[in-house]
Amino acid sequence: MATKQEKSKKIVKLLSNHKTTMFVTHGKDGGLVSRPMTTQKPEFDGDVWFFVSSDADVIEEVEANSDVNIAYSIDENYVSLAGTAKMVDDDKKKKELWYPELKHWFDGAEPEDPKVRLIKVSVGTARYWDMTGGKSKKDESPIETEMIKY
Repeated sequence: MATKQEKSKKIVKLLSNHKTTMFVTHGKDGGLVSRPMTTQKPEFDGDVWFFVSSDADVIEEVEANSDVNIAYSIDENYVSLAGTAKMVDDDKKKKELWYPELKHWFDGAEPEDPKVRLIKVSVGTARYWDMTGGKSKKDESPIETEMIKY
């Protein structure tokens, strides 16, 4: 059985190939809402960061119910991260995560602009499926998962 550290390394490796995710929140009506979002610097340390516009619906959803899921899929690898999201107003962190292409998403704004917001997801559990060749890398059963609790 893999250790937590080995599983964490596997998550880091899988996330290095994943940038766009489906970010799932609870909508105003209580149902689930999914939207594609871009992970910022997907080096997994237990937290995952996203830039969002100050007028995005996801802000109200996160503030009303902070339980979220982030699902990644690329090639034959899948990662599902469940955790708690919160809005973070930290210009230093925004500058750290910022890259020039983001100006296009924020109408030329700089990271310090109030319309540029950050969502931090503190991951509680991570599950992954490495299905290369049609079989899980964990064992011979493709339905088995590795799970890490943070």
